[in-house]
Amino acid sequence: GYSNEELLGLTIMDIDPDLSEDRYASAWVELRDSGSLWFEARHRAKDGRIYPVEVSARHMQFAGRELLCTFVRDISERKRAEEALYLTQSSVDRAPSPIIWHDDKSNFVYANEDSCALLGYSKQELLSMRVTDIDPDLTADTAALLWTELRRSGSLWFEARIRAKD
Repeated sequence: GYSNEELLGLTIMDIDPDLSEDRYASAWVELRDSGSLWFEARHRAKDGRIYPVEVSARHMQFAGRELLCTFVRDISERKRAEEALYLTQSSVDRAPSPIIWHDDKSNFVYANEDSCALLGYSKQELLSMRVTDIDPDLTADTAALLWTELRRSGSLWFEARIRAKD
């Protein structure tokens, strides 16, 4: 929200509410030694709004001066998407019903906490197993037929028996 003239009159500490002069000085040394840095930070807009940014900086010499060439990208939308994904994942992980995902080869690729509790396996154990390890009635041929029907219809409901660890 700043004009070019306004921005040229500011320091990075005016824009980054979390950056102190000491921290800036140590980052400068780290950047000079490594040549480049990438990090996430928060910036303050002219209207006072604080928003997340991704910063990529390179150390350079230009016209006898030591400078930082910095690229800053607003990542507000990405952060909102990450938060929504985290909330969804947390909801599925803690759902009060077993939720298990498997691929078309019957390998488990996800199991929530309730699945582990119901079956008596750790998540690590379940993710090294296949559907046929817990469904005594499922054969490779039956699984292939179920996948064909699932692809055709988009969803599938059926009853099955499952074998718990005990």
